Amino acid sequence: DLPGGGWVPWLLSAKTETSLREYGRRLRDWAADTDGLDLIGVAHALAGRSVFPHRAVILGRTLDDFTNALTALADGTDHDNLTLGEARDSGKVAFIYPGQGSQWPAMAHHLYRTSPVFRNSINTTDTMLRGLVDWSLLDVILEKPDAASLERVDVVQPTLFAVTTALTALWRHHGINPDAVIGHSQGEITAAHAADALTLNQATRLIAHRGQALTTIENTGGMLAITGPTPADLTDLLEQLVPDHAAELHLAAHNAPTSCVLSG
Repeated sequence: DLPGGGWVPWLLSAKTETSLREYGRRLRDWAADTDGLDLIGVAHALAGRSVFPHRAVILGRTLDDFTNALTALADGTDHDNLTLGEARDSGKVAFIYPGQGSQWPAMAHHLYRTSPVFRNSINTTDTMLRGLVDWSLLDVILEKPDAASLERVDVVQPTLFAVTTALTALWRHHGINPDAVIGHSQGEITAAHAADALTLNQATRLIAHRGQALTTIENTGGMLAITGPTPADLTDLLEQLVPDHAAELHLAAHNAPTSCVLSG
């Protein structure tokens, strides 16, 4: 079993579906006959092999996990630990950075513990945040009992910036480089830094001050999600809904052809 019960991926690829199944069968038989198999070592070896269009990913924590999933691959059946796909040229790569609300508890804690690249990026941002905020980024990432709450807008925004910036460093470390970047709301700041339009120091100061500024204007306005009309239809709709205040309302977001958010 792996230390800590962690999951490890075995990556397989072949030129055809038939050869991929045969590859799975041979790998299963070899793994079953090998004493003291290093599951992580096998993962590293497989990740370094040539890549072909027909691909399989197997996640496992024990040898039984891998052999059972490899049997399913060889037999052409489904398995919870087995994912199949066929790679195609998808063109260029874009990184799309989300705004506030994309946080999940503990989403960065494990990466900080296990990835040196991710950890170094977080540590660098933490150093730059000191003196700009009255809380600790590391305490938030490591979920310490007395850490500042992610319910605070002045905490969650710099934290999300730090995490998405660290993820960008991690992706680039593994050779995934964007041809374009784009962001929504605070994600625009991460995108600007990823595109080298802002230095890390500039971006960190901007996101810290942005979060602090938002705390002074909370509860001074409102937002309303509307499904159905296009932005071109909004003027008539607003005149019907709120004729006395239509001029005070604004289009805050155009999320889809028939999904808008108003603010005022």
